Amino acid sequence: MTETEPVVIVVENNATRAELYELWLEECTVRIALTKRQVVEEFDAAVDVVVLAEEFGDGAAPTVLEKIRGHGGYCEIVTTTPDRNSVFPELDVDHHLTKPVFEDELRSLVDRLARRSRYRAAVIEYYKRTTQLASAEVGSKAGDGDDEERVALERRVKALKRRLKRLQQGMDTDDIRAVLDSISESREPEEPSDDQSKYAPDKCVNCGRKWGVGPGDDPSRGYKRLGSYVWRCTDCGHVQMQTDPSHRRLAPYH
Repeated sequence: MTETEPVVIVVENNATRAELYELWLEECTVRIALTKRQVVEEFDAAVDVVVLAEEFGDGAAPTVLEKIRGHGGYCEIVTTTPDRNSVFPELDVDHHLTKPVFEDELRSLVDRLARRSRYRAAVIEYYKRTTQLASAEVGSKAGDGDDEERVALERRVKALKRRLKRLQQGMDTDDIRAVLDSISESREPEEPSDDQSKYAPDKCVNCGRKWGVGPGDDPSRGYKRLGSYVWRCTDCGHVQMQTDPSHRRLAPYH
């Protein structure tokens, strides 16, 4: 991979096997956790991939999985299991390796999942920064904005676009789609308040698409709500923002 080394945690009962995985994953920064306490100590937001043995901790693997998922990071999880049919369906683990695990399959899967993890983090930050930029542009037009903040956000958005393009070059279409779908599911907007529905713009100022009303993110609605008084056109992707319901300012972002 062209960026910094992926960070991988190997969660295993067997120290020898964990060290073998570390040797195989020489292009990664590998942390080894042989106990539940070590999992807590080693896991942080920098982790891209967790390789978890199903038999870890005499039945503790499901608990470890729940804690990792509850952390709210962007890491991907792969389980190693003696029996593919005995993995944890209730925890929705998508990636499994049946023992004995071979070097090529472990390296290939970890590399692929690390790219997915980093792509997910970059997409989420891109959404966040473009929304912040729309807000900054509104303030700038109103005369009370911070131009330095806006310029910094513009630079960050451009850098994120470049990073996303680099990451996409190393991913296949199915992985890109899976990441975007998972983000969409995790970011489903709550039902808008009466005030937000009342002050939603009538149409997209960029392409002219009329915005109707419909349930959730029904395409017929014409827009997707990104946050409080922030909307994205489902046709052209244009972001519009209204910072104060007392006056209808819309912020173009291209």
